[in-house]
Amino acid sequence: MWGKLVCSTNTISFLLLIGIFCTVAVVGCSKKETEDKPRELVILCGSSFPKPMEQLYSELTSQTGIDVTTTVAGK
Repeated sequence: MWGKLVCSTNTISFLLLIGIFCTVAVVGCSKKETEDKPRELVILCGSSFPKPMEQLYSELTSQTGIDVTTTVAGK
């Protein structure tokens, strides 16, 4: 009725690769970000600049709700 169906190794590999790609795309892209996890921004600041940056950190936190963690380094 259908005759003889012949698939080469390349065709089977290609179809398997497409199937894996589609599965990863659906599973990986469908996850929703949880709102329970607090948002945090970590900033490395030079040792001569922490005082001016504190004002910017407080404004960012008040406007967006993102907590800022600072690491100060330098000579």
